[in-house]
Formats: sequence, C-alpha cells, structure tokens
Amino acid sequence: MYLSEKPRSIDLYKEEGPATARDMIIEVTTNGDLPHHHHHPPHHQQQMMLGESSSDDPEVKAPKKRAETWVQDETRCLIAFRREMDGLFNTSKSNKHLWEQISAKMREKGFDRSPTMCTDKWRNLLKEFKKAKHQDRGSGSAKMSCYKEIEEILRERTKNAYKTPTPPPKLDSFMHFADKGFEDAGISYGPVEASGRPTLNLERRLDHDGHPLAIAAADAVAASGVPPWNWRETPGNGGDCQAYGGRVITVKFGDYSRRIGIDGTADAIREAIKSAFRLRTKRAFWLEDEEHIVRSLDREMPLGNYTLHLDEGLAIKVCLYDESDHIPVHTEDKIFYVEDDYREYLSRRGYTGLREIDGYRNIDNMDDLRTNGIYRGAPIKGILTLQRAALFRAGCERWKLGIRSFSTQGATTAGAPQPPPPPPPPEKTHFGGLKDEDRIFTNLYGLHDPFLKGAMKRGDWHRTKDLVLKGADWIVNEMKKSGLRGRGGAGFPSGLKWSFMPKVSDGRPSYLVVNADESEPGTCKDREIMRHDPHKLLEGCLIAGVGMRASAAYIYIRGEYVNERKNLERARKEAYEAGLLGKNACGSGYDFDVHIHYGAGAYICGEETALLESLEGKQGKPRLKPPFPANAGLYGCPTTVTNVETVAVSPTILRRGPEWFASFGRKNNSGTKLFCVSGHVNKPCTVEEEMSIPLKELIERHCGGVRGGWDNLLAVIPGGSSVPLLPKNICDDVLMDYDALKAVQSGLGTAAVIVMDKSTDVVDAIARLSYFYKHESCGQCTPCREGTGWLWMIMERMKVGNAKLEEIDMLQEVTKQIEGHTICALGDAAAWPVQGLIRHFRPELERRIRERAEKELLEASA
Repeated sequence: MYLSEKPRSIDLYKEEGPATARDMIIEVTTNGDLPHHHHHPPHHQQQMMLGESSSDDPEVKAPKKRAETWVQDETRCLIAFRREMDGLFNTSKSNKHLWEQISAKMREKGFDRSPTMCTDKWRNLLKEFKKAKHQDRGSGSAKMSCYKEIEEILRERTKNAYKTPTPPPKLDSFMHFADKGFEDAGISYGPVEASGRPTLNLERRLDHDGHPLAIAAADAVAASGVPPWNWRETPGNGGDCQAYGGRVITVKFGDYSRRIGIDGTADAIREAIKSAFRLRTKRAFWLEDEEHIVRSLDREMPLGNYTLHLDEGLAIKVCLYDESDHIPVHTEDKIFYVEDDYREYLSRRGYTGLREIDGYRNIDNMDDLRTNGIYRGAPIKGILTLQRAALFRAGCERWKLGIRSFSTQGATTAGAPQPPPPPPPPEKTHFGGLKDEDRIFTNLYGLHDPFLKGAMKRGDWHRTKDLVLKGADWIVNEMKKSGLRGRGGAGFPSGLKWSFMPKVSDGRPSYLVVNADESEPGTCKDREIMRHDPHKLLEGCLIAGVGMRASAAYIYIRGEYVNERKNLERARKEAYEAGLLGKNACGSGYDFDVHIHYGAGAYICGEETALLESLEGKQGKPRLKPPFPANAGLYGCPTTVTNVETVAVSPTILRRGPEWFASFGRKNNSGTKLFCVSGHVNKPCTVEEEMSIPLKELIERHCGGVRGGWDNLLAVIPGGSSVPLLPKNICDDVLMDYDALKAVQSGLGTAAVIVMDKSTDVVDAIARLSYFYKHESCGQCTPCREGTGWLWMIMERMKVGNAKLEEIDMLQEVTKQIEGHTICALGDAAAWPVQGLIRHFRPELERRIRERAEKELLEASA
C-alpha cells in the first residue's frame, strides 16, 4: 500500500455533526501516472480498464487488452444495439448490466461476444472515430467504415444533453425504517442517528468550497436538480502525488483527501478503506449495486455506483469509474440509512437470503460472504423483487412512460393519481394451423398458372410502384419491424442485413445476389418457389434491390434445377416485356435489371462468398472475411447475398404490414415458413406453416404422421442435414423455430425435416452424411479437408462395430477440431451431425462395438 500524503489525524464519527454535513466518496480509478493535485488528469492519459491486471512493476502501465478481430456484420450489429440503448447509458449509474444485455442480443444474432469484448470493441470504435474525425477536419473524407453511424449516435446524445426530462415518480429502492421514526425517503440533508449509530448524507456533490460544481455541456446531466458527481481532485494536505502502475483509491471526506495505491487484491482494498476511515473490523464488506445484486468487495467490480455496507453500521457511497468512459452519472434525492443487523437488511428488502450467482451456495450469514463472490437476493414469495422493479423502471424511463411506485410508503406524485397501465395482451401459447388467407405462397403445388397472368390474379405485382416510391429507408425499416430472419439457415435479421449496404454511392454499383443454389440434402423449398411462383421471386428482387439501393440482381440457380431455370427465364422475359423490370421498372423511375446464372452442381457454392467467386468465373472457394460482401462483394462492389424465400416474402410483408407478419410465431421467431418434410412419413410434402409450430403437429397435420405411428419414430433431423438430429423424447414437445431448436442443441437451418423411424440404421445414415461432406469439401482449409475424411473413415468402422470404445471420444474430439476452425461453415455442418449422434445415440455405438468384440472373441476361441 502506497500513500500520496501523510494521514491526518481525524476522528470520522466525532467530526460529523448536524451542522457540518460532509461528502464522502470512494473513487477507484485506473491512473497510471497520477497528476498533481489541483489539476485535472490529462485527457490523453491512457487508462486501464476494470478487469485487467496491473503490471508487477508499479511504475509500468499494463497494456490494454484488445478485443478479437470483429467481422463487419458484428460491428454494425454492436453499433445498432448500442444506439438502441444509448439513452439508458446516459442516465444509468451502472453500465455492466446494459453491456450484458447487448452481449445477450449479440448471441441471439449468432455473434458469441462477451460483455467485456463488447465494451472493448465500443471503446476502440470511439478511439478510431476520434482519430478519423481529427484527420477529417471537416473535409468529409473520414476513413472509417462506421464513421457516420457513430457520428449520429454522438450527435443525438449532444442534443439530448440540453433537454431536461420530467423526473419520473420515485421508486423505493432503498431501505426504510418506518418503525424507527423515518417516514419516507425525502428526509433533509444531514446525518441521522438511529440506534446510536451514525450515518452520512452523501447526496450533495459540491466542491471543497461548498459550491455546486460546474460541468461541461457534453457531460451535463439533469436529474431532479441534483448536480452530477464531482470527479475533480480535492486538495490534500501537502506532499506530491506519486505515480502508481496499478489501481488507485482516492478517499475524500470534505477537504480531507488520501490517495492509496493498491495491488488489486480484495484484502488490499479492504485494508486501504479501513486505514482511511479508522475502521476496526474483521468482518466482510459487501456491496449492493443498482440492480440489487450483492457483491463482495474486490477490484473486478463493474463500473458504476454501489452502496458499501460496513459492519460498523456505516453505509458509504462507492463509485467505480474509468475516466476514458466519460460516463455521465447522477444521483437521486435519497438517504442511505444505517443497518443494525444483516438479517434485518435482508428482511427489509423482502429477501429470505442470498444465493450465489453461477454457484450453489446459499448465504444465510454475512460471514459466509466470500471474496470475489456475486450474489442475488432470494425474494419472499409474493413480493415483487426490487430487481424486477428496477428493470421495469429503466425501461419506462427510456420510453418516457409513467411508473407506478412500489414503495412501502406509497407514490409521491405532484399531480392527480394516474390509473394503472392496462395489462399487456396475453401472450400466444399455441402456434400452427395457418389459415389459407394468411399463406404467402398460394401456388406452392402448381395448381394454378405460374406465369404473369396467373401471378397477377393472385396479387403479385399489385401496386409495386407505390412500394418502390416509398424509398429504401421505408422498405428497410418495415422489414426490421416485421422481424423477418434469413430463411437460408443462419437466421440473421433481414432488415438489419439490408441496412448494411452503403446509403451513399462512392461510384461503385451495388448488387443483390439471390442464392438459389439449393443443395442441402433434404431441402427443396426454393425449388417450389422458382417452379410454381417465379414472379413472386422477381418482384421480391425489385423490392429488396430498392431497399439496398442496388442497380441489378443476380439469381444463382443450382445447375441440376433445369425445369425451374426454364420457368424463371420465361417469367423474367414476361416481366421485362410488361415493363416491370429493366428501365423505369413499374413506371417508378428506378432502373433495375435481373440476371440469371447457372451453377455446376457444387455444394460449396451455396456459401455466399464461394457463390460470388463462381459468379466471377473463378473456382467456387470461400473468401476470407473481411472484407465482407456489403463492402466488397461481387466484382469488388457492395453486395448482399440472400435466400430465395427471404426475398420472395418481402412484397407481401410490405403490402399487408409488418405487424401482420410479426403476429405469427414466438418473439424473435416471427412469420410463416416453408417446411420440407421427407423421410419416413406417410405423405412427404413442402408446406407453408406458422413459425414455432410443434414438430409433432407439423408431421401429423400435414404429412399423415410417421410411418407406423408416432411411437415408431426414432429420430428427426429438423433443419437439413447440417444440424444435429433429435431423438423421439425431444421431438414430442419441441417447437420449430430458431430459439427452441437452439435450446435443445440443434437448429432450424433450412427447415428441411428428415424423419427416421425405428427401421433406420441411424449410424449408417450419419455415416452417409459424413461421406457427403467429405466429397463436397473444397479442400481449402486443412481441418475440413483432412477432418471430414477422418470422420467418414471412423464412421464407416463404427457402423460395423470395428472400433474401440475409446474411439468414440476420439471421434468427438475430431469434430471439435473441425468445428469453428474453417473459413466457411461447411466444417461445422460436417461436425454437427456426428456430434448429435454421439450425444443421443452413444449407447448404440457402444452396443455395436461390444457385439463385434464378443463375436471376434468367440471366433478366436473356436
């Protein structure tokens, strides 16, 4: 422990009186070189983030850990979520939970990024923006891919900084001692005595002369007239500031200041605070953050505001911050009361105890709190937890809604009491049974004329001009509202993907590429669209192209689809002759061409960058990313590659409204979907149904059930050959959507349902898929080129039991070496079916190996 000045003799409890209320702040900062007191720390001074380790040498700064390389789609997705929650960041006292929400949303979109990685990436983006802005100096030539998006966020934040929002009704989130003479939270400033123990009023944020602090306009926060926090250095009592290589705690009490260097351990922090405040305690500190999560004191605590509870009966406000964040923080008109007992502390909040997060311990006594532990209160049954109330309040603040107060003392409102908000509409619990009038593909079985005359009778090309004239931004926003996710297998939000295309041309044309290279075993939905509803696809190309500001669309068709290609070419010719495509498409003044290209039967060309390579006349091998197609795709121009079904449904969504489309399926799994059901069912078919329909209902309603009855079911591959299979016990209840199948370690994929009854040799079936992926590998990546061959050879031996039990684990290890180690997703597609087999049918593999061993033993003995 290092001291920047000699400690001054001070008796904390005696000096605090009714007329001499003082402020106490414990600030944990990450200064590498502390400035002299009386001066602000330099803005260019490098700050070390919370969660990083300091160097062994206290004089050396620890380097800032950089996030892994991010792809462009991930970066834009992060910026979109950060912009969506920017208002909460400006008014929140603790940002950790917000970054956790952003991380969760990133994971939902398929990007595995932790809260720390998201935070690091955002800080790096801000630094890159500042550098680009400095180099730009108004010339408009800033070289940064996301410059405009970040500039819009900062511009909106600056505008909001000058607005003073109406303070919402108070929410009781602190302890009340109504039975001890305290009536509400509106007690005047000053110390309060309760049971003979002192408490400190920490709500005033004044400088050492007693005047409110002047805050820059960019950092100003208006909240019920309470000034923001004081980050300025308070003068001490002499002595130069020393430089520390690690973290620093600055303890302020009025004009008394001590700066203490620590080595980062919980014991060092505890001893520093005890020494600063002359506390004599051997018991643990504990913290309660704004989300009412209780944490033990340690240096890994997230940035934000906490209440630090000491066993001396003293409650202190603690703020952890990193100056590089520039987080505007404000306080509310609250008083922190003393605590006589840990059990009373729990009961006042409706807690029966504490439960360790990510652990199994229940904490009944304060002595059970351990270093680096994070705990959550266990609420009494029937009481609305404070965490839920805080989250509800945060959401209402964002949308400027009124809030009901859950205080034990009642709400404090200036006007007449507001009626309670109406209850939310009941959530839909049953899915499926799509009505005919809600079907988008009305000629899926070819019962009507597939060409222009018949298509216009079914509603295609109806008022398409009006949709085009509404503009690109309107189209993209409507698609975002609809919740449509890509129907090609990845499930990325379509509206968000379309928005990645540049809004201002740099001289290069933009292209839309439709992936019709449908080669996934078991998948045949796009084939039905091109064969029986080709005009729906062509109209969708025009709408999507306008939304992306593209000048042309390329439809890449699988080489084996001969009849589908002929129908699509005829429909394209009709559209050009009718003036629906080409120059002045639909009379809108927008020029848009559609080109049709044929593949040569390579499965790997279904990967978007391999498809672009094939379109350019090269070998169909996936490209390294970045650059991403939205920046440099076909012929080096901005390009978006999307699925046939995704494009084909867009005109109907815009005509009938995004709310109509979003009414089908569960949240984040909106709309209708084409399901291809094949295998051991009585009536194999392709059918349009509502998302989130139960798998069992899908098979029995539209396919006549499993051959031999549902009890004869062995397993189902729910989303094409590249997703893990599911055994019967899971198929009984699983829903057909992205999130439900992900929860059972499978995926929706292309929604190609392959049904296998009990007559199926499931090991042989997966071995056959292994050979398919071995044959279709382009050979560019070593893990895929070599690993798929090993998978097939081992599976061939497993099929006849010619293996050892230990080889099952080796097979699993081979799949892990392939998964996630290739340029494209073919390696994952090859590994997942084998992983599903081992996960659900390992006893079958072991049985075959034992039977083969017993048979060989008998033959040898004979």
